[in-house]
Amino acid sequence: MARGLVGDARSDGKPHPAWADYTHRGNGERVVDAHANDLRHAPEGGWFEWDGKRWAPDPGSKRALKRAMDTLVAMALEARTSPGLDADDHKFIERSQSPGEWGSALTTASLYAPIATSFDAFDDGRDAPKGH
Repeated sequence: MARGLVGDARSDGKPHPAWADYTHRGNGERVVDAHANDLRHAPEGGWFEWDGKRWAPDPGSKRALKRAMDTLVAMALEARTSPGLDADDHKFIERSQSPGEWGSALTTASLYAPIATSFDAFDDGRDAPKGH
């Protein structure tokens, strides 16, 4: 499979790294790369989103899922003009546009630092992790 960049879904506007390939792992890495500054996952507490002041809980993971969706939609949009993609890449990119795949990308992202954290890394269980 070819390696590819995804669109500008990163929170800082920079392009995604070329090493994120068209695999489930690559999709999780894209989510981490795009949202390392604004998403955290603690197995004991679920997903948290930085609201500018604190790590706010994300009940039902709706905001985290929306961020994963945005990241994978941006990947698909950029793939339309990316040279060197083969038929398998295009099939995978198309499959990545379903809600189940967005959830899979989140699950994978939850395993990577800095998104992966523990609940005790938060100052009081919900505010900024120590050192944010």
